[in-house]
Amino acid sequence: DAGWEGDPEDNNILTAGLRFRNINIPNGAFIDSAFITVVSHESKATDDVANITIWAEATDSAETFTEDVLITARTPTTAIIDWVCDEEWIIWQQYSTPDISPVIQEIIDRPGWKSGNAIALVFEGEDQGPSDFENSREFEAFENISDPEDEDPEGNPGDGKNHPERVPRLVIYYTSDQYT
Repeated sequence: DAGWEGDPEDNNILTAGLRFRNINIPNGAFIDSAFITVVSHESKATDDVANITIWAEATDSAETFTEDVLITARTPTTAIIDWVCDEEWIIWQQYSTPDISPVIQEIIDRPGWKSGNAIALVFEGEDQGPSDFENSREFEAFENISDPEDEDPEGNPGDGKNHPERVPRLVIYYTSDQYT
């Protein structure tokens, strides 16, 4: 989940971390465009608006997320992308972030970046104040805890282990002198 739970009893900023391994892009390549596709885990109306900031961990190769360190404790990139997610979401449908190429470019340009390294991206919500709406977006991940209410029409649990086609995907288009 990413965004904001605005119910006066919750008031909770929701932050999600996504780590992508084996990014085979050479150091110094030009990032033409980049985005993440996610599959919705819950339907959302257009008036349930989530304000999400997307950034990457400013490191040459991101370590695996653990329960010992908060996601937001990682050093953020200077480049950030604001995602105002105000479109209707339908459960089990795919949606894309805005272009995050400045964030990816900052990582690829690091002197210690090497093809095959990992990138950690963070979707950080913001305090949007009290609301009758959740102001968040829920999407599938590989390690979701299976929830019986999240079954698909065939009765299969909703986690990525059972539905690898639903895990978030990082899509990057780039050009490089190494491949011209």
